[in-house]
Amino acid sequence: MGSNPSEPWAVIGTFVHAPVYGELEIATDGCLVISGEGVIIAVAPASQADSLLAQHRVDPSSVLRLQVIDMHDRCSDRLPC
Repeated sequence: MGSNPSEPWAVIGTFVHAPVYGELEIATDGCLVISGEGVIIAVAPASQADSLLAQHRVDPSSVLRLQVIDMHDRCSDRLPC
């Protein structure tokens, strides 16, 4: 993500998690911090992102902000949703 691949980076957005096979949890507005090795090292609500990013020394240019398009909110009578 950032200029140094060994440094942590982060993703802010909506995440789908399967804690157990067959179950899904949706975390809206979450923040994940990922180590340079690709391991999730911290998870928090996006409202706590600033402090979480500072705590793990994540460069602001290494933060990926994802937007989610929920088609269930945008379906009309003409679309098969």
